[in-house]
Amino acid sequence: MPDSATLESIEGTRERGLESLRNLLASPDQGFVDDLEHRLLTLEQSYASMDQRTKDVAGVLAEAMALRMNRDDDIREALAPSIETQLHRSVRDNLDDMAEAFFPIIGPAVRKMITNMLRPSKEGAAHSVEQIFLLERNSGLPMAHVCAPNAPTQDADMVSGMLAAIKSFVEDAFDADERDGLDQLQVGDLSIWIETGPKAVIAAVIRGIGPDKLREAMQVELETLHVEQHGLISNYDGDLDTCAPLQERMTELHRNFGRSKKADLDSRQRRYVLGAAALGIAFLGWTLIDSWRWQAYLEKLEHEPGIVLISSERGLTGYEINGLRDPLSVAPSALLASTSLNPARLHASWVPMASLEPEIVLKRATQTLQPPDTVILTMAGQTLNMLGRAGSDWVNSATARALELPGINIVNSEHIVLYE
Repeated sequence: MPDSATLESIEGTRERGLESLRNLLASPDQGFVDDLEHRLLTLEQSYASMDQRTKDVAGVLAEAMALRMNRDDDIREALAPSIETQLHRSVRDNLDDMAEAFFPIIGPAVRKMITNMLRPSKEGAAHSVEQIFLLERNSGLPMAHVCAPNAPTQDADMVSGMLAAIKSFVEDAFDADERDGLDQLQVGDLSIWIETGPKAVIAAVIRGIGPDKLREAMQVELETLHVEQHGLISNYDGDLDTCAPLQERMTELHRNFGRSKKADLDSRQRRYVLGAAALGIAFLGWTLIDSWRWQAYLEKLEHEPGIVLISSERGLTGYEINGLRDPLSVAPSALLASTSLNPARLHASWVPMASLEPEIVLKRATQTLQPPDTVILTMAGQTLNMLGRAGSDWVNSATARALELPGINIVNSEHIVLYE
């Protein structure tokens, strides 16, 4: 039988083993604990840092908005008021910048609208084919040239050279396929229609709106020339004397399509049309600018303390406004002066009221109490605060009168230093 010392040694060993086992079973790995503490600390630091939170949100904001917009229209409806408010504020505060920003859009839009209003149908449109060129494709040398009587003309070699240069520029600058070719140039009401074949090019200088049948005739003529005059075109060496057949074909083409059957507008009619178009553009431009100014004025009124708009209307003859106004608010005429609207065209009807907005209440209190130069009045909600130095008689009288004014429920004179 073991002695007591041996038993105690065995018991101690057993206890130490049990303690080690308990530590293994009850305590997690220390490295795992350290990792959790590190991650928790990093998360707390990220949450506490405004910059980091902003970066985290920015990283997913675009994707989140796109995902939500694909799901429903809630985000559009939520953003719409903010976008509209900002747009109105930009128009009100930066009218010149907005006009400059919309200028590139308004001008072309108005011109396009008027052009579409005045433009006849293509088949009956007024036009004249002023010149027709037949050019050798590779060299650009002229093989035939027809010019309408009284039409301004340029040297055929110079024109063909310019067309070849423009064609090469387009192909090189925009990596266009050489087989596609340049089919049209436009300068004002003057256009150049170009049809390109394997060996030759036909270019027609047209003033006005050319008919579709002319384009078709150019294509058919080019195909015919490549069949019937293939040898002449293929072996052309710059000698115009050999190109009489080609000249005859271009002359016939010009005879058939040189001028529309419908006579062009005479000079007086053109002046009337151009004058009407100019007046239309001027009127539309003035209407748009006037609308911006009117909206800017309404925005100013709506954001001005002591003014409540009830109704507003803008028409061709003038503007009309109805609303409520505290006599202590800014005069609407002063706001109108900053918008460049014509005061003579404005009819405004203002019904007097007592505004409870803090800015107006403070003006009313200052006007009524007439504080000495040593006293400052401020408003915080419906509380009138007095700060500075004043006599007790004025403080007591002012407190009583202030409580009678609309919009003031409490008078705080704790920060007044009394003097006799």
